[in-house]
Amino acid sequence: MTPLRWFKRTPLRVILVILFVVGIKLNVDMSSTAGQVAQNTLALLDSSGQTSPATAVGNPTANPLPKPGAPEVAFLVLSYETSQRPGWASGSDRIFVFVPPQSCPECPAFAQQRPEESGPYIRAPKAWWCTQRSYMQALEVLLETFPSADFYMLVDQDTLVFPDSLANMVRLLQQEVLQPTDDLYMGHGRMLSEETGKFIMSGGGVLLRGLTLRRLVGTNQLHACAQRQMYGAWCWHHLDW
Repeated sequence: MTPLRWFKRTPLRVILVILFVVGIKLNVDMSSTAGQVAQNTLALLDSSGQTSPATAVGNPTANPLPKPGAPEVAFLVLSYETSQRPGWASGSDRIFVFVPPQSCPECPAFAQQRPEESGPYIRAPKAWWCTQRSYMQALEVLLETFPSADFYMLVDQDTLVFPDSLANMVRLLQQEVLQPTDDLYMGHGRMLSEETGKFIMSGGGVLLRGLTLRRLVGTNQLHACAQRQMYGAWCWHHLDW
């Protein structure tokens, strides 16, 4: 049967369905890379706020080498027991391993504990609280170590990152989503309290635009917050992000 004769004999609704399906297929093919970028990258943190065993989504067999022209990403890896590089990192990845101090100054008397936010962690060992209080200082060191990165990725030692998926995502953000002056602070959020608002957990990964972190340092906001966290009113806040 010729295409013209088939077209004349086929009910209109069948033709429309076929065109609709073909349209969907074309759309999926064109957007598959962006869809995978949005779905693949970070491990998740469980709803209790504790770091889960390393989990992630995506294709673990993907080529780990970033494509040419990928934006530069530097990593802060929070490690409690070791200063070794994570297994997913290549030799060329820019990695700052942060091993927090086990001891830190006592909180000032005017700093208020927040049991509604802390829950059982309000009775956590001092070393755990020292980690919370030293995290922003670690961000200052991260920027000093890698001052010109396009993006900064903040993860825990047991967070699994797929570098190729991450490279695809930051390329998409840089080239198609963000304007040159846009800030970016993204990750897995959890509502702690009305005062604190939504809190992004570093166990699942935090992605910061380099522009954003450099702005915080350039305006002295990061240093002021780090001092308030270590020595001031934020002493009992959970601030390992």
